[in-house]
Amino acid sequence: MSSSPTPALPSAGIIADVWRALLTGPWARDMPVSLRRSRFLVALYGAAGLADDCGRVADPLDGEPLTVRLGRACAASPETVARYLAAATAAGLLTERPDGWALSTAAVPVWTAALAHLTPGESR
Repeated sequence: MSSSPTPALPSAGIIADVWRALLTGPWARDMPVSLRRSRFLVALYGAAGLADDCGRVADPLDGEPLTVRLGRACAASPETVARYLAAATAAGLLTERPDGWALSTAAVPVWTAALAHLTPGESR
């Protein structure tokens, strides 16, 4: 039996663009349906939209927390967004930095770790 070839992962380019390509390609195919159909995915797209080319999602100068900005992007409360950030961090998609958050281009996210942070009622 021959196995189907694994698609090559992007290895170069602007971090935010690589992250979006992974999110719409290999990560989306492997993501559990419950995450794919929830606001968690919308929050991930929101984080990508707030990131600079280097993948940093820094808090703005006006002091508005990321949970509030991202909450507007995915129609969720700041508390729910905090759970999404924790789930994305556990999965290896985001890293917390002293100056904010950063997108991580982990080749294989740990989706079970993300699910562990979100109960079925919290993922929506």
